[in-house]
Amino acid sequence: MQVSVQLFGPQAKLAGTSEVSLDLPETSATCTELRRQLSQLHPELAESLPSSRLAVNHEFVSDGYTLKQNDEIALIGLVSGG
Repeated sequence: MQVSVQLFGPQAKLAGTSEVSLDLPETSATCTELRRQLSQLHPELAESLPSSRLAVNHEFVSDGYTLKQNDEIALIGLVSGG
């Protein structure tokens, strides 16, 4: 299953793009698998992934969430400041 992940701010800069496409296996298309593949495809993101959240269709989800075709996925990095 092909999915696209939107990247923002520092993570987009690190990856050199604002969108990453991944091919996830239908049987294990969870956010955990998505993080694993993102880390392999873009090792420069690996350090920030544990502290980042994933939003699917504009709602934060857990790593066990099962992704579906056409989900809108965004990687939301840690934001500091006030």
